[in-house]
Amino acid sequence: MNKDVCVYILTHNRPNDILRSLNSVRKQDFSNLKIVVSDNSDNDTTTELLKDLIRSDARINYIRRGKECSSANAHLNYILATNTHEYFMLFHDDDEMLPNMVSVLYEYLSTHDSFSAVGCNAYFNINGKNTKKKMFISKNIQIMEDSESVVKQYAMGNTAPFPSFMYRKSKIIGSKMDWLRGGKYCDCSFISTIANKGGVVYLPQCYMYYFISSSQDSQHHEFFQYLSLIKFLSTQVEDKSILLNMRIFNIYNYLRDLQLKTGDIPYRKKALFLF
Repeated sequence: MNKDVCVYILTHNRPNDILRSLNSVRKQDFSNLKIVVSDNSDNDTTTELLKDLIRSDARINYIRRGKECSSANAHLNYILATNTHEYFMLFHDDDEMLPNMVSVLYEYLSTHDSFSAVGCNAYFNINGKNTKKKMFISKNIQIMEDSESVVKQYAMGNTAPFPSFMYRKSKIIGSKMDWLRGGKYCDCSFISTIANKGGVVYLPQCYMYYFISSSQDSQHHEFFQYLSLIKFLSTQVEDKSILLNMRIFNIYNYLRDLQLKTGDIPYRKKALFLF
């Protein structure tokens, strides 16, 4: 018999999205499913929206968080510290699962005892429209046995989306999101770190839709936070040159955002001190 899997849906002030995300989790074909809606919103809109659904589905546990989850990073770390389920996921409140996502990830992770986590590919939903564009291109299962191998995948742009991962609690006890290792990009340093505790796997098939829109915080580049990620990842590899593409990406997005904000392209000498 399958062990239970707990899907935590972390939500913050997104009543227009959480219902769609929650319903996609409810439609999973995995039988032993637990769902925790972990809400750190600063208003009651989400609570009111979900109250009837929560009463009708015994699998759902709704928890209104307090000051211990005041930021997104603190929210994630609180769940990592208090989770009691051997198999669990940290899902976004604006993404969608395909119906077999949980069962596929569980089947792989539960039959490969050495791994800390398994993630998968995702289709993009761009501004509310489902596409067939994939997060990364691969036909093979990618096995990364340590942090360095994860960093190499990041450097090549082969990255499974953070909400696609299922974790094994016994392998990652004590792990947490470290804001100093990437700021809002510290999910990347987190995945690279837990690879040292048993390895991480990317499945090439798409089992979810990853939503992107211009209003999301993730679509706004933070130069210094990304730079702190690069600095941390550089401690995980011997060949620093593999991070060149990430450095170029960081500079390009900084200049792009600066141009969008000011309407002006900075002279090279003005921006040189940053690089």
